[in-house]
Amino acid sequence: MGLTILLVDSQGHPVRRETLAEASLPFRHVAARGRTEIGECAAVADQPCNVLTVSIPDLQCLLRDFVTERDWEQFHTPKNLVMALAGEVGELTEIFQWLTPEQSISVLADPVQAGRVQEEIADVFAYLLRLADVLGIDLETALTDKAAKNAAKYPAKAARGTAAKYTDLPPGDKS
Repeated sequence: MGLTILLVDSQGHPVRRETLAEASLPFRHVAARGRTEIGECAAVADQPCNVLTVSIPDLQCLLRDFVTERDWEQFHTPKNLVMALAGEVGELTEIFQWLTPEQSISVLADPVQAGRVQEEIADVFAYLLRLADVLGIDLETALTDKAAKNAAKYPAKAARGTAAKYTDLPPGDKS
């Protein structure tokens, strides 16, 4: 029968069971590295299975291995990765460029457009992950630190409902 895994959402709630062969590449990559935990899968099935989660470092490792297998490290300099990232953001922008705000909200209703958006977002994410990996930036820490700084610059009471830059927020109670 092979290894059975439980796929969970970002909050750890069971989504579905799959055999390892059916699982997507990141899950197979993590399983191949032995990162499985026996977990209760009662919400999805009545038998034990392995719970796999994929973290940011797991995804970076997946991409690092992909690059290494092709001897592409020589091309993955910070400059080249930033340029590739900008190019992919441009391709994502192209999809939305002439849409109305209403059309942009419902762009995923069209399966063809949804596929294009998903692929371009994946490309952007992949290059961002590679750039952070090459530079040695811990993305979880970087984002947590930045969110704290933004919370201080944009207090909810002062920033609620406005797109004003923090320097243009009204003075006074910034809590």
